Amino acid sequence: MKRINTAYALLRDPESRRRYDMLRAPHAAPSQVTPRAPTAPRAQPNDPYTQMRAGYQQRVYRVQASTRALPAWAQALSGLFAGLGLVAGFLLGLPFGIVGCIPGAMVGMVVGMLVGLWAVYVLALGLPTALLGWLGLLLADTVGMWVGGGMGLALGAVWARRLWRRARITYHSR
Repeated sequence: MKRINTAYALLRDPESRRRYDMLRAPHAAPSQVTPRAPTAPRAQPNDPYTQMRAGYQQRVYRVQASTRALPAWAQALSGLFAGLGLVAGFLLGLPFGIVGCIPGAMVGMVVGMLVGLWAVYVLALGLPTALLGWLGLLLADTVGMWVGGGMGLALGAVWARRLWRRARITYHSR
């Protein structure tokens, strides 16, 4: 902090700033100076971090593309789990400091999105089964519960299959 305050005190005055710039400037002849565009650091082909980032970005894209194709209620459920996963990953990484929080939050968000998509399909399969089984139980006791549950399971399978087809994305390698 002392360095920052010293630098601010030095550079806020225009005269001292001019002197500082003059002393720090390279002493090259004008003919030797060639303009160069700043270059980004180049990633090594075998760098594991580059490969991990690319894999993470592909997984996030696939999950987001699958989620966008779903109906609004399914998107909301998946988004809820993504947010919960983000918070859970952040909290799990907290004992490791900021270094652990950032990857924890990223991984938690992807895992939360995947759990959210799983919850969408479980809800699509389980809701009709539970509702029709309950209705069958009210109308015809145990036999009605089994018949209603079976019909609900079939209806849920059709509903989950429609959601699966709607959310299926074809991926092409670039």
